[in-house]
Amino acid sequence: MVAVASHADHGPGEVAVAQWAGAGAGAVVLELFVLRALPLAVRFPKCLLAVPVGLVTVVAVTGAVGMIGRAVLTASGGALFGGYRVVWAVPAAAVLTTLLRRRS
Repeated sequence: MVAVASHADHGPGEVAVAQWAGAGAGAVVLELFVLRALPLAVRFPKCLLAVPVGLVTVVAVTGAVGMIGRAVLTASGGALFGGYRVVWAVPAAAVLTTLLRRRS
């Protein structure tokens, strides 16, 4: 759990910058998923899209397992955000699977 007093350690706008960076990263990942759905993506080598999508998948799955596992084992909270990571991990894994099954 994050203590309410810990928010006082941040200056004005510092938390907002981190939130915008997270939203920007999410937009980039979403663009990767959309790019995969376009007919143009068939012309790209598999690894050009599979590597970044694979990295996103690994980070999302690892974060989800770690956060949910820690919340269950230590009762320290974080299961909700771990569930949010699952929301990203499932489509990332699906996109990665389709990329890897595609013929070169």
